[in-house]
Amino acid sequence: MSKMKNLDDHWLMGEILSLQGKHKEAATYYIKNNLIDKAVILLTSLKKFNEANELIRKHGGKKGDGPALDPTILIKQAEYERDSGNWKEAANLYQQANKFKEAIEIFGKKQNLDSIMDICKNLDK
Repeated sequence: MSKMKNLDDHWLMGEILSLQGKHKEAATYYIKNNLIDKAVILLTSLKKFNEANELIRKHGGKKGDGPALDPTILIKQAEYERDSGNWKEAANLYQQANKFKEAIEIFGKKQNLDSIMDICKNLDK
């Protein structure tokens, strides 16, 4: 029971720091107390996608040859880029996240048929 209370205390302290605008301190506090998911959520909400991916690489325990970029972060970053008008970057991020339909939709709206064809060619492989 005391372990659960400590976890709640750590979570609460991170939340307080975040609400005070001390985002870097809050993320550090979450990391120190093994609340990696909370730190990743905080960093992505601040649009610090590279830092969130780096945190996952260090602490996420990805399988395989090496840590890959987290698809959920890539999608959030792609949405942000799309909403900011950076359609090429958004489409590329969607492709990295294996969200090819979204990338094709973006390229279609911009009438970039060559990029659509490239995506379709790579889907066959």
